[in-house]
Amino acid sequence: SSWRFEAGAPYELDSDTLETKGPYGMAGNVPVKEGERLAVAVEGLPEVSILPKMNGRAHTAHPKRDPVSGRMVGWTWAQDPVKGELQVRLSEYGENADGVEELFGNDFVFPVDLAPHDFGMSKNYAIFIFNALTMKPLNFMMGLKGPAECLDMDGRAKVKVAVVRRPGAEGDLLVGKEPLIVEMDAAFAIHFSHAYEEGDKVIAHFSGWPPNDSESFLGAWGGIAPEFERIPPTFIWRVEVDMKEKKSSLRVAKGSKDVCGEHLKVHPDYQMKKANHLYVVSSNLIGDSSPPCGYSRLKIEEDEADRKEKESYWWGTRFFCGEPVIAPKAGVVKGEEDGYLLGMVHDAEKDIAFLAVFNLSRSLDEGPVCEIECPFAIPHGLHGSWAGMGNSCSNF
Repeated sequence: SSWRFEAGAPYELDSDTLETKGPYGMAGNVPVKEGERLAVAVEGLPEVSILPKMNGRAHTAHPKRDPVSGRMVGWTWAQDPVKGELQVRLSEYGENADGVEELFGNDFVFPVDLAPHDFGMSKNYAIFIFNALTMKPLNFMMGLKGPAECLDMDGRAKVKVAVVRRPGAEGDLLVGKEPLIVEMDAAFAIHFSHAYEEGDKVIAHFSGWPPNDSESFLGAWGGIAPEFERIPPTFIWRVEVDMKEKKSSLRVAKGSKDVCGEHLKVHPDYQMKKANHLYVVSSNLIGDSSPPCGYSRLKIEEDEADRKEKESYWWGTRFFCGEPVIAPKAGVVKGEEDGYLLGMVHDAEKDIAFLAVFNLSRSLDEGPVCEIECPFAIPHGLHGSWAGMGNSCSNF
């Protein structure tokens, strides 16, 4: 049923056959033994047989892999719609014979209604952006609608940014375990590429909508096809949180002016570093809202990058592209260009899909080094991941 979408347990797959094994409890952080429960924590609420069970927890759709320690970093959450609070446990996982084990974990309570979709991770901190969303919880709690269908939004309201210390980290920009929460100018955050620390500041790049007049989160995404004239364009943003002054600053990232792009990625070894090369699935380079149909490389740390022509590749009409995945090259010193961009592309004319492979040592303008065609159509997907040999933690 629809309420399970990004509001429940992660699912485990067999890495050889891709067979679905079932819900996975993340070392006990997500209760799965009694069946699925909504990630709603309301004390004293009686259980009714015709309604979904409450007091469960959900896991983020975007865990990160620390490229230095190899640990997987993720978080589980439950919301209390009565108190307007979000309960979060940030965890760092290792592996054992039974799967994953929690090595470190911290609990936080945020004064917001809803969990974000993604987060940024630096060496010592995690950064969350809480969009200006409110929930009408009754239909969600009754299991009649998914969480995204119950949301109202204010596209011009300021939002909250929270920075918390990663469990087991030694960063000294926060006193104690309490999060730093500051205001950020209006924007709607979706996905993060990377985050890093620079002096007293924590800096992150994310994709999101500019200030807009939308009142319903999914109002323009229903029906046969999205109504792009009603959907804001997705831009690439840079947020800087000054931990000492307790304030934030926001601007469109360098090198991304007028780029409507999503699913931003950096080389996996640069997830916690200051990266210059950022990769997106692109809709266009004129700032309009339209379907994703190509890939671009942006130079986000170069002052003159906005004046240069963007490095992009486009297939043409009726080709639709999915999230780029960056696979590091094996056996080489890993600079930002030591890797491959992998992207699933749907050819709507032939109704087939193919995997496009770009060598990042070359310009994206040159096109893919190969296209691996599937003899059937693969549904347009939102996310993908790369798992190297023997790295099972990346398979979740």
